[in-house]
Amino acid sequence: MITYKKLQALFLKRFNIPREREVRKTVHSFTLAERAVFYFFVLIFIFSGALLLFKVNSEFLVEVPIRGGTLAEGVIGNPRFINPVLAISEADKNLTSLVYSGLVRITSGGQAVNDLADSVEISKDGLVYSAHLRENVVFHDGKPITAEDVIFTIQKITNPATKSPQRGNWDSINVEKVDDFSLNFTLKKAYGPFINNLSIGILPKHIWKNVSDDEFAFSQFNTLPVGSGPYKVVGVERNNGGIPNYYRLSPFEDVAGKVPYIENLEFKFYSNEKELLDAYGSGDIKSFSGVSPDKVTDLRNDTRIASSPLSRIFAVFFNQGQSKVLALKEVRQALNFTAPREEIIRDVLYGYGTPIDSPLPAGLFSWSAVQEKTNSEDNLAEAKEILSKAGWKLNEQSHVLEKKSGSSKITLSFSISTGDAPE
Repeated sequence: MITYKKLQALFLKRFNIPREREVRKTVHSFTLAERAVFYFFVLIFIFSGALLLFKVNSEFLVEVPIRGGTLAEGVIGNPRFINPVLAISEADKNLTSLVYSGLVRITSGGQAVNDLADSVEISKDGLVYSAHLRENVVFHDGKPITAEDVIFTIQKITNPATKSPQRGNWDSINVEKVDDFSLNFTLKKAYGPFINNLSIGILPKHIWKNVSDDEFAFSQFNTLPVGSGPYKVVGVERNNGGIPNYYRLSPFEDVAGKVPYIENLEFKFYSNEKELLDAYGSGDIKSFSGVSPDKVTDLRNDTRIASSPLSRIFAVFFNQGQSKVLALKEVRQALNFTAPREEIIRDVLYGYGTPIDSPLPAGLFSWSAVQEKTNSEDNLAEAKEILSKAGWKLNEQSHVLEKKSGSSKITLSFSISTGDAPE
């Protein structure tokens, strides 16, 4: 052990550099010009060495997060159902994903990994999923999680009286308890994405079993949730109407000993986007999501913007039953050619979009690709040629294309109905 005296002696000790005297003598023998050149190269050597060390350090340095801190996030809309069975709004889903955990967890890369489950085995025919729970996992109140809790959650989802938005994913699934920590899910037909269903949050049966179907949507536990997720609710504030407008969450250590890095999560809720952006501008919140593309340019200069593709499409649907014109194949082909996809993305979505040539989002499957950029003039010429070959001619008076249909004429005219939204 190093004592104070030893440490003091170490600092006061005189260290001798080998051949120091010879170096000094040589430097003193230099002329003024030679000394200037010598010290210039010494400075270059020191600077280049420091620069080299900095680059090596930057190349091999790995940032490691530390635990602590507080993140205040803003959300549009107030939560009503912090409950995996009933969650429907973004506010509901954001909190539910943090407070509850499922048998598996979906990673940012879209992979399903074990969460409450120790293992999930799939039969060769893809009809039976056998899950085994970790035997020492607990809810936030310390009660153990068993197969009964999983079965209870699925029963609530499939109960018509509950009116769960998740019901369609579980209607034809048979859930069978094997033992206290094991259960089987049996499908009528093989369905590859079913593994994602197992990420649904698990309700604590000991809390919800005394809540009737009629009371389920009105229970206080929808806003004071008890789950087994990475965070637990430690504080709630309500407005004058009794609706929660503030939540504070703190980390919950799971069975594997993993603890979230952020020590305090605060959620603040706003009625519209303007209030949300005003709160961000004043520093009341530090992050938010889902802002309209046209508002991005108005954000503070120090704002870090992260974008992520969503499985969402904007499309025009041809109602062939209500329009004779749209029932004609050549008309639909011509409209598809001339749809100004790039212009819509640039002028309406402010660049936050991708042109596609099918009803499926780009990247969802290997064959659902991004549409290649095309020349609008060439597309218009192609559309005109298609219509011309099909017998469409321009009426010089009305300047609308017409086509003979039996003894009458039809005009290339139709109406468009849209949702009442800025886009």
